Amino acid sequence: MQKDHINLHPHFSNFFADPLFMTREAYVGFMTQLMFSENTNIQVELPSYEEETVDMALKLSSNEISVTRNFSETDIPDHSIAFHRIVGTIFAEYDRWGYYFSTKQLIDDIRAAERNPQIVAHFLFANTGGGEAWYLEKAYQAVGECKKPVIAFVEKRCCSAGTYLIINSNRIFSTSLYDTHGSIGTMVAFLDIIPYFEKMGAKWIEEYADQSKKKNKKFNDLINGKPEQYKKQELNPLAEQFIKAVRTARPLLGKLPESHDVFAGETYYSQESQSIGLIDQIADIDVAINYALEEGKKYKSKIDKQQKMHTYIN
Repeated sequence: MQKDHINLHPHFSNFFADPLFMTREAYVGFMTQLMFSENTNIQVELPSYEEETVDMALKLSSNEISVTRNFSETDIPDHSIAFHRIVGTIFAEYDRWGYYFSTKQLIDDIRAAERNPQIVAHFLFANTGGGEAWYLEKAYQAVGECKKPVIAFVEKRCCSAGTYLIINSNRIFSTSLYDTHGSIGTMVAFLDIIPYFEKMGAKWIEEYADQSKKKNKKFNDLINGKPEQYKKQELNPLAEQFIKAVRTARPLLGKLPESHDVFAGETYYSQESQSIGLIDQIADIDVAINYALEEGKKYKSKIDKQQKMHTYIN
């Protein structure tokens, strides 16, 4: 068990300037954590993100089903299911402290599980309001490249960056009628703290070389109430790619008109999410796990037959 000395991810500064795939509720929650974690002296023992993930995988396992985090070991039970947990704020970079989700780590885990012959399927468990936009298209691609079945399961909410991470799955389950889905879009949110320090007597000085007229221009324009260039060059391309990805991955979404609210960032409860194609089925997690196992067995049987046929031909 690790002491919770580090309450914040070392890359939390990304959330003050970088484009985000995140709901406002999730962003406010993150900012609240940031504010209050610095104002408390309470020391509590908390499990790391990986420890919580391993614990959940063990709880989902049974005599009939092996749900594993051992992606590289081959001495795990046959027909094992790789468990990938996407919970809380999404960060791109690796977290060597082990306290938060990492998009890069997810990609590594997916590829390791793909190489393991004992693993027959992937299970993505999601409960997130989103997070950092950078590198998500890489994870989307990694999921799409999987030959083994990828089954996603949503508990409570899967929005924005979370949607990007799971949307390329073969089937998406959601546990409750009132889980929240969607928020397909891009935002930026931060506090301009310079006026605060100026009121305290500090003087902000910023100057550029004659050759550097464009340096920081669109960001400074954004701060000064002229966001047009920033939106056009920073936010809009990300949103366009996000929309293209979900339309490609989900046939029903692909048939909707581009003007549909789902592509404008709207969120939906599960039944409406199912009707427009954001998810496939509302069911408990044991149903989703069993579905992943059955699909994994079908995949393994198909591979075994192909290998036997190859041996026979040779």
